Amino acid sequence: MLKLWRSYPVITKHVSDADISRDVIIPSARQGLTEAIAVLGLNRSDYVGIPDYIGHCVIDFIGRKATPVPVRFLPQKNTSAILIYDQWGWQKTSSARLELKRRYPNARVIWDRVDSLPLSFEDEAINGENDADIQLFSLSKTLGAGGGGLVWLSKKGWLQHAAYSDFSLVEKLKDILNDKNTNKQFNHKIDRFIRNECICDTPTLDEWLKNINVNAATEKENKLRRERINIFDREIVKQLPEWMQDQITDNTLPAPGIFPLIVNGDAERIATEISVKFSIEVLSLYHFNFNDSYLNPDWKEVVAIPLHSEITTALLASVVKYIKKL
Repeated sequence: MLKLWRSYPVITKHVSDADISRDVIIPSARQGLTEAIAVLGLNRSDYVGIPDYIGHCVIDFIGRKATPVPVRFLPQKNTSAILIYDQWGWQKTSSARLELKRRYPNARVIWDRVDSLPLSFEDEAINGENDADIQLFSLSKTLGAGGGGLVWLSKKGWLQHAAYSDFSLVEKLKDILNDKNTNKQFNHKIDRFIRNECICDTPTLDEWLKNINVNAATEKENKLRRERINIFDREIVKQLPEWMQDQITDNTLPAPGIFPLIVNGDAERIATEISVKFSIEVLSLYHFNFNDSYLNPDWKEVVAIPLHSEITTALLASVVKYIKKL
């Protein structure tokens, strides 16, 4: 069954003139989040605002250094930082970030862009410098790289990763992964442990980086995501707010990774029907913020439709056709 996010890394034969230095690719965006908290000098007594419905991994990796607090409960005068999240790669306008800064003028802003896939990570990070103190990107979420995160520090550039202090441990774990007698679930747990806890690349990421040009892979997958989002016709797209429609038509903005579909009727039943009929992981237990605001969200329950290139355009067109008949 095809997953909401890529199961396999993007492969490309095209090589661009320049590439991202391997010295700035950290083991995972999750570790990058903890690094961001450390760079800002925050500790347990510092409140960091987080969105509603945020993933447990974000709470975990912020909580390792500081204290995460939902934005709705965030004290205006005693907030050290706020995490803003471009959910599924849908990028709110600069006015939403300006609104946030006006409410919390003394808070540092951490921009979680792990679902966003720009044409170039570095160009996009430079464009966003005035909107956030720190920006986070993910090679795993966007390119299926099996790990890999990027942390951009405003006015300083990419954060250099720490020395690979866990290299020998990961080498021993690789031996376990190479044992053909272990099952997939066991291997998956080891891989997640390396991503979350080890200061060293996962075996999958390490192998991918040896044979890929990140910039070329980014450009390729961005184009393929946009081809898929254009399969959703005007009748469906017009249900989206203007800021989301603008992102669809503006090819200079990052490409979203999941389409939030508002459906009439039982969303869980519809998601199950689509999953069974087309063998795609389509979930309904999600809430999406349709408002161009981090402070005043408009949460709606949606069916999540993946847009990555492991899904063929023909298959996605069939899904869209089916949806329109519901």
